[in-house]
Amino acid sequence: MNVYGLRCDGMKNPLGISIIAPRLTWRMEAQERHIFQTAYQVVVTEEVSDRIVYDSGMVESQDNFKELPEICTKSCMRYNWQVTVRDNHGRESISEEKAWFETGLLMEKDWKAKWIEPKQQPTVRDDYTASWGEPKQSKMVDEEKLMPCPMLRKEFRVKGNVARARVYATAHGIYRLLLNGKRVGNYEFAPEMTCYEQYLQVQTYDITDLLQKGENVIGAVLADGWWAGRLGHYGIPVQYGDHLALLLQIQIQYEDGTEDIIGTDGTFRSNFGERVYADLFIGEKYDSNLADERWMQAGYPDSGWFETTEKDYGYGNLVGQNAEHIQVLDILDAKQIYTSPKGEMIIDFGQVMAGNASLHLKAEPGAAVTLRYFETTDSEGNFWFELDGRNSQMMDTYILDNTGEGDYAPWFTYHGYRYIYIYADHGEVEVSNVKARLIASRTAPTVSLRTSNEKVERLQKNIEWTLRSNMTSILTDNPDRERAGWTGDLQMIAPTLCYNVDAQAFLRRWLREAEIEQRENGDVPLVIPNWQLYDNMPMINSSAGWGDVVVIVPWILYERYGDKRILEENYPMMKRWLEYIKERAKENPEDIGEITSERAERLRYIWNVDANYGDWLTPSACYNPETKEYVYFTQTLCYMMGTYYYAFSAGIMAKTAEVLGLEKDAIYYRDLEKKIREAAIEEIYKTGGILESEYMGAQILALHMGFYPKEEKQKLVDRLTGLVSERGMDAGFSSALQISDILCENGYTEMAYDLLLNENFPSWLYEVNQGATSVWESMQAIMPDGTRNAVSFIQPALCSIGNWMIQGMGGISPAEPGFRKICINPHITNRLDYVETEYLSEQGKIRCRWEQDGTHKKIEIQIPANTTAMVVIHMGDRSRIQESGKPLENGDGILHVDSRDTKTYAEIGSGTYVFTWTEE
Repeated sequence: MNVYGLRCDGMKNPLGISIIAPRLTWRMEAQERHIFQTAYQVVVTEEVSDRIVYDSGMVESQDNFKELPEICTKSCMRYNWQVTVRDNHGRESISEEKAWFETGLLMEKDWKAKWIEPKQQPTVRDDYTASWGEPKQSKMVDEEKLMPCPMLRKEFRVKGNVARARVYATAHGIYRLLLNGKRVGNYEFAPEMTCYEQYLQVQTYDITDLLQKGENVIGAVLADGWWAGRLGHYGIPVQYGDHLALLLQIQIQYEDGTEDIIGTDGTFRSNFGERVYADLFIGEKYDSNLADERWMQAGYPDSGWFETTEKDYGYGNLVGQNAEHIQVLDILDAKQIYTSPKGEMIIDFGQVMAGNASLHLKAEPGAAVTLRYFETTDSEGNFWFELDGRNSQMMDTYILDNTGEGDYAPWFTYHGYRYIYIYADHGEVEVSNVKARLIASRTAPTVSLRTSNEKVERLQKNIEWTLRSNMTSILTDNPDRERAGWTGDLQMIAPTLCYNVDAQAFLRRWLREAEIEQRENGDVPLVIPNWQLYDNMPMINSSAGWGDVVVIVPWILYERYGDKRILEENYPMMKRWLEYIKERAKENPEDIGEITSERAERLRYIWNVDANYGDWLTPSACYNPETKEYVYFTQTLCYMMGTYYYAFSAGIMAKTAEVLGLEKDAIYYRDLEKKIREAAIEEIYKTGGILESEYMGAQILALHMGFYPKEEKQKLVDRLTGLVSERGMDAGFSSALQISDILCENGYTEMAYDLLLNENFPSWLYEVNQGATSVWESMQAIMPDGTRNAVSFIQPALCSIGNWMIQGMGGISPAEPGFRKICINPHITNRLDYVETEYLSEQGKIRCRWEQDGTHKKIEIQIPANTTAMVVIHMGDRSRIQESGKPLENGDGILHVDSRDTKTYAEIGSGTYVFTWTEE
């Protein structure tokens, strides 16, 4: 037996957190079957003194976690921890990993540094009024409105042998640190995207090995980032502030026990350098003629530099880095460099992603070389960039010095791209050592999927790349146009996201921001953090299905990771959202018709006012097959979407209240869900809005929430399956998440595979056949005739099919929160030879591989120690099923067997199993 995978609040050895009562977790593995933990002991010590600060003693429990009391209250303290487990055979095992977590500056009084602002021109808030879709993205950059990146420096002296040294830093804007000319850490775009005024992260860096005896130089470069830079569809700047600022504190502990603290103050000097401008959306301009590497050397004459100004911005909004930070996650070589039919020099990396490129450039001395990032070529392979919106040109420029050569890698911008079009303002360009860099939050991948169908495997890779590329501190809608935290996109993709990556710390932090941004009346903004997306333009404040994220995501996190604190922390926010809907449901539209007393009672449970996005981007509503025109802004099923999500959220609230032991609330929300359902049947189903709808989303969502009379369920199923047979994939964002599960639940597994394996336009594999290496915002992004539409080619919402691919096709889902008990229920089809899925759950690795050759079926299963699983085999005659060559019920580790409804259910303990059977 082995104990491994030790983590603190979902992170491995986190540095600089501000969590004083963390949750420590571990995993177990064993070769034998049916091994489980019977007891554990967690010991936490202070590293500096080796003093034990917490010892749980041997606790009789199967829990693979320990929530510490509020004992980690010392700032800048590293805590080491270890766990011992005892199994059901009496054996004990001690974790061998070096596990630790370290706090940052926890108290305002810990800060000795001052906020400082360098000399700078404030960012200009340019006003712009437009209607949706105007203007198209400008090819030019308005450089007059972009400011150079300030550089700050200070020399300080190290007096003796250093035992330990840290830097604690944050900024208004984004920053990069240098120490004695070397980069500090590997953080990108720190302090990341948060609700700055109330929630600003502080990064902690270990600089022990970077310091040198005697003179040292600390330096920082600032850029606008999310603080002052262009954000949203119209690229509106100055969302938070127009001045950049830095807060930095160095703490040095010497071997003799003394300490030095060096903090930002008015003695820091500032100037401007080679970064002429840097904007997260627009791009970066670098002039190598202005570079002077000596500024990071001790003794550099900075008397001509500018003074900095101390500011009193306080420390009350500062928190630690409580989720994994943004960094370079992957590096790809160029797949090809070619000349387009139009004579353009284009680099193709073979993969759409978020990030930027590093490369060596050679051209005429003084030439300005421009890099235009883009996601797809036109049908002939030329540069194509027609992105809707403003101020997101995705353009970097490098000005060569008199050598005519230089290495370039942007610091303060990122783009959505597969290709780069490179040209110079004069002369030819040569490139070498070209690398594409995926830049995103460092969330650990947790799933792998292999299958006999290469196109399905490619789809899974597309999902992975799309999700990772949209995880830059928050889940964004795309890395090209808006890069905003659209709440609807998150709630629709959260199930898939939590299979593909370990998202618990990432999303727990985001939920804290959602709580901050929730309005007093309980309303939840469309995007979180709440940017202004559209300047001087009427805009929906919230939307059904978007605001419901604050109810749906906490429940998904609880199901996947088993951390009840997520529900406890967010329950007040969840309740406020339901109260908001309750108040809105009291209103009715003017055209509601006659309201009798009986109907008035029903209408209290129908949310039919307020604009909403409906079943967003339903394919048939976006495309006119006669004119072959694509329409982007399409809304379908708005009349039922509010009520659907009202019921959906009420049902989750009932389950949440039960988990939290709030029985009165549970009864209230169960009754509320029932009344919403009954009202929906009368007001929506019986008026023809569901059964007769031309959009299959109506039937999908009604089947999901029970918006139908029981005796008419088959009519609804028949209507849905008829539309699927006729149209293929025609579900919008909300219904696409549910469609495959609904089909399987109603006995139409092969139709679910029809959707997955369909290669006709529009479908997921149609995208693959078009060369997609990511998931598109719309399946009509590239039309059959090669026409490109101005949408994002890397947007996560339609990655929702990935949830069914793992738990429906792959067969892995939680039977109890946190996968303490596992459900293995693969839907086997003769259209695939095999599917193999591995998922690293909170308990350990789960593996399910099924194979078939028409009549012979086999399922290989690996279940982690300390869990059990319910295996569902779609064969009612259990006498024909064997496990590892033995009759099913005689197998070691088989705890219970039952057969019903043409299926066999086998409860098993941990270990590896092989089930085989033959169908007639």
